[in-house]
Amino acid sequence: MRRGRRPKWILKIAEERINILFSQADEEFNQHPERSHRYVEMARNIAKKYNLKLPDKWNRRFCHSCHQFLKPGLNCRVRLINSSVVIKCLDCGHVARIPYITEKKKEGGGKLNIITPPKKELMNRSLSTITINIGKSKINENVIDEIKRQLKENEVVKLRFSKGISAEKQNYITEIIEKSNSKLIDFRGNVAVIFKKRGKLGG
Repeated sequence: MRRGRRPKWILKIAEERINILFSQADEEFNQHPERSHRYVEMARNIAKKYNLKLPDKWNRRFCHSCHQFLKPGLNCRVRLINSSVVIKCLDCGHVARIPYITEKKKEGGGKLNIITPPKKELMNRSLSTITINIGKSKINENVIDEIKRQLKENEVVKLRFSKGISAEKQNYITEIIEKSNSKLIDFRGNVAVIFKKRGKLGG
């Protein structure tokens, strides 16, 4: 083994610890935000020690300026502006911009080139797909599971947000995109269209 190179099993354990720490930070934030910030610090230290890249879903959940854990609607504001998800930390004012139509990367390997059909084609397909209504029950695991199931079957899903939660719809669509690993194709008024290309098995 080369000097300084870590065995794969050690790196796997480190990755698992990072995921556990960020998950705990998410769960603890409402009651103990100081713990959440500490968990972020611990996860970042592990990533630095083992030269690991933080998963995208966690890399955007802390401020890259003050390094505080970010909870949409509480200590950060999430907006969709032009072709980016804009995340503003309300603690230090730092602004991060993340393109929401980007090339996906294959887990654990190189780049996976995914060709997204033209927007017009996807919008036409959305006319014949199921519409999932997001109401006062907001986003829960059942909603996310149903969205994932529909994406797997149809690739395109239309989301309709009730008027009662219109103020938070941008935060909800960001959460849905992250948890379903999908792309936002269109977002007008209270209706959003998301897309996820079916993966090929055995490739």
